[in-house]
Amino acid sequence: MFAYFIDDNIYGRENDAFWVRGESSAELLLRAPISIEAEANLSPPRSLRIDKLMVHLETGPKPNRVTVTTNGEVRLVEMAASSRQSFELSMPAGVPYRPDPQFPTNYVYRLSIRSETGFVPMFESGSGDSRFLGVMVRLVPHYAEPD
Repeated sequence: MFAYFIDDNIYGRENDAFWVRGESSAELLLRAPISIEAEANLSPPRSLRIDKLMVHLETGPKPNRVTVTTNGEVRLVEMAASSRQSFELSMPAGVPYRPDPQFPTNYVYRLSIRSETGFVPMFESGSGDSRFLGVMVRLVPHYAEPD
């Protein structure tokens, strides 16, 4: 899956996760790959879509209320300090996108993640990190072929 960050409310990737800025809403576009990008096989490329999205959230030393929104669903999650929660979202159909006529259509999905609170690691744990962090997010797609 490819992620396009639409605003400045996401801090760069940390392995396969990213932080949403504290007290902010981050907007993303997710693009499902075509099969040739997702798998190393010799079959002809075909369109994939994101059927479900597993969302893993992790907070820092402050409790947080996190809202995750797609075009089809809104999930509000109350999180205790230094906790983790995971849930699955059903994804809407997606918007068709075809950048090159040689390849199958990609599907693009809008996602919004809002963090109500935040913390600065430098002030909480004495680390050198001065970013205002809200919630750490890891997204794991489940792919399906379009009907």
